[in-house]
Amino acid sequence: MPKKEQIYVVEGFAFASENEAEVAKKEREGIRYIKEKTNMSNPDMVLQIYNKMVREKMFVTSVGYAYLFDLQEYLRTNPTILNYEEELLNHYSAWEQELTEREAALREAGY
Repeated sequence: MPKKEQIYVVEGFAFASENEAEVAKKEREGIRYIKEKTNMSNPDMVLQIYNKMVREKMFVTSVGYAYLFDLQEYLRTNPTILNYEEELLNHYSAWEQELTEREAALREAGY
């Protein structure tokens, strides 16, 4: 029976390498910091933070992308935020493609 390589799990997401898992852990800590320092009940502030994170490409793992998706959902359901949905969808489709590629790599590795 072939031996499977170790997988690393962070926030429910599987990573094929320890390095990727470490990046995900750093993103998790960054998310925790953002949540502590940001008034998340202020939609305008959330939008500003969201735009900055996207512009600076702060997240590169599923952990960060999931957080961005949560922010998108919050913003999408908030009536005070206008004209952002198309931008969100464009970013989301790029992330979805990247996640699909990563998932395919995990499947090829036997996970």
